[in-house]
Amino acid sequence: MHNLNFALGFFSACGILIVTSLLLISIKSRRLNAIEERRSAKFASSEKGFLDHQLNLTQAIKEFQKVLNEIGAEIGRSGTAAGKIGKKFALAGNNARFAHRAASVGAARLDKHAIRMERALTKFEGTVSLMIESTAGFLGWITPTTEAEKQPLIETRSSLVSLIELTQNSVSTTETYRNGLLKVKGISQEMNSAINRQVSVIDVVIATLQKSEKHWKELIEVIDGKLDYEPPQNVGLTPSS
Repeated sequence: MHNLNFALGFFSACGILIVTSLLLISIKSRRLNAIEERRSAKFASSEKGFLDHQLNLTQAIKEFQKVLNEIGAEIGRSGTAAGKIGKKFALAGNNARFAHRAASVGAARLDKHAIRMERALTKFEGTVSLMIESTAGFLGWITPTTEAEKQPLIETRSSLVSLIELTQNSVSTTETYRNGLLKVKGISQEMNSAINRQVSVIDVVIATLQKSEKHWKELIEVIDGKLDYEPPQNVGLTPSS
């Protein structure tokens, strides 16, 4: 029994020593990693390179289209909700209680869609900023001297033309919806509040789209200068209404 207790005590002590040793090794390792990270930070470059801009641009264009579709879908759902509100008003006739109730329910729905647009808008503004930075950075690295070197610029120009057309269509559709909202303002206090929120979000969406459109046009001019190219009838440079 004495030998058993001794053995158990021995193994227990060994276990404690092993755990303690592993803990000390782990602490030392973390300290060494922290020291190495601080050393590496001294040499970290904040300047992005050609491939960084090219990759970011490709990803940002996809994200731009994705988020713009999300915002467009919410605007579409808001329009559907507004149409249902109008039908309920028509059914209400002179029944003020029923009409007011319909306005309250409709305002809540518009608010819900505005909240979703606000969430998407945060991503949208960040994506547009990344696209602007990446496109300018990408173009700054390229000075083509051969037809092969011109190809990336030609492809980028084509993408920008498509983005401008998409942006112009989005601005037009969004402005139409915004103007429609303002026409029905005054129905009720709750509806006014919901419309104010929707218009506030939509104004930022429109401003962001117009900012991006202006920048795309400027970049197309830069590309045309690098390609020594005069686009027929200023393709891609048509001002939005």
